[in-house]
Amino acid sequence: MISENTLISILQANRLMRSDDEIAAFENALAELANNPKSEYLPELHLVLDD
Repeated sequence: MISENTLISILQANRLMRSDDEIAAFENALAELANNPKSEYLPELHLVLDD
């Protein structure tokens, strides 16, 4: 399993979703985080999901 910090880094790196690869990476990381939600990571997630 990939660490939560790594998954958040993947979200940050791909948040603009400019290509199919970025979209897939973003969606996969988000799905993995959703499978194991932990409230302590919400502040970091709010910075990624800022639209």
